[in-house]
Amino acid sequence: MNVSAGKDIGVFSEDDAEADQAAMLAEEIAAFERRTPPFDELDPGIEDVVRAFADLPGITTVSSCQGHPDRDGPAAEWHIAWVLRSADPALSISDAGPHPEGWLTTEFLIWHARDLARAGDAITYDVTAPFPLMNYPGRAMTFFLRGRLAGRGALTPAAYLEQLRHAWVDTGYADWLVPAADGRESAT
Repeated sequence: MNVSAGKDIGVFSEDDAEADQAAMLAEEIAAFERRTPPFDELDPGIEDVVRAFADLPGITTVSSCQGHPDRDGPAAEWHIAWVLRSADPALSISDAGPHPEGWLTTEFLIWHARDLARAGDAITYDVTAPFPLMNYPGRAMTFFLRGRLAGRGALTPAAYLEQLRHAWVDTGYADWLVPAADGRESAT
């Protein structure tokens, strides 16, 4: 432990880094195997979007929120965030590289959001990447979609998903299954 001016500034050892990397790899493998987030912990208003994203090739959803108009008023927005999966489920993304279909899926999702925004829907897209050397290279980049729930161009998660289903039909991934409005699975 390092001490400077009486303050503990800590030391991060190689053993700590290896243990953290092993835990992250285990988490990544578990996410790849289950291909779904824990649905019982999701906001009900975003669950269908998260379920649909779970079926998209090469990505894993890491964050979502249905929005809270009662708390945030006209500024309320929903969001969904995802990361690329590893090309090899037995290796970390920094060792195997990103899943090639993850890049194609992300490219499509960003294009689709941009197209919706150009048509007047209140949707934005973003990417964030904290300092990679402190956040494990290959796992630091996260993609976001955010939709405003009120005001001009308001776009609910359900309306977004319907637009996504419609646009996805022509991608060539005809086997993509998404939850239908009644909870049954249906091919698009």
